[in-house]
Parts: sequence; structure tokens; C-alpha cells
Amino acid sequence: MDPNSKLLLDEMKKLGDRFALVESRVDSLEGSLGDRFKSVEQSTNDLVAWKPGIDAAIADLTTKLGSVDNVKSQIGSLHQAGSSGPRSSCSRFADPLEPRGGRDVFASR
Repeated sequence: MDPNSKLLLDEMKKLGDRFALVESRVDSLEGSLGDRFKSVEQSTNDLVAWKPGIDAAIADLTTKLGSVDNVKSQIGSLHQAGSSGPRSSCSRFADPLEPRGGRDVFASR
């Protein structure tokens, strides 16, 4: 065989080996990307299934917060109505007749 032909065949073999290496890397990358894509699809499906429950919970919380706001406004109106009338007070003190510091006694007026 001609020496130039031999060199040409050797170079072609080296290129074939490199192409095989590149091809195996591409196959590996395709498998890895496929696995990652499946993981993203699964996460998306989980979130889609989870959304109606969360939407219902948020609606429930919104309703309850509305109720709290109503109670808060009612308390505010009661407080304003009570501030114009007679005032009452409550004091707390320790009963001096009770041994060991005793119990608390409340007095209101």
C-alpha cells in the first residue's frame, strides 16, 4: 500500500473514533435532558393538581378575613358608643388578709 494512502486511512480512522466519541456524548446528553424534562413535566402536573386546593384555601381565608374585618368594625362602633356614656374601671390588688400573698381581688366601679 502506498504510504500516502496509509496516512490517509489512519487519519480517517482517527476521525471515525472522534465522531464515535462525539456521538456517545450526544446520546448521553439526550438521555440526561430527557430525564430532566420528565422531572419538569411531573412537577408541572403536581402544581396543576395542587392549584384548585390552594385556590379554595385562599378563598376560605379571604372570607374569614372579611369576617374579622366586620367584627373589628363592630367592636370599633361599640367602643365609640361606649365612650360617650358613664365610665367604669376595674382595679386589681392582692388581698392583704390572705396568707402567702393571697389571691387577687378585683374591684369594679
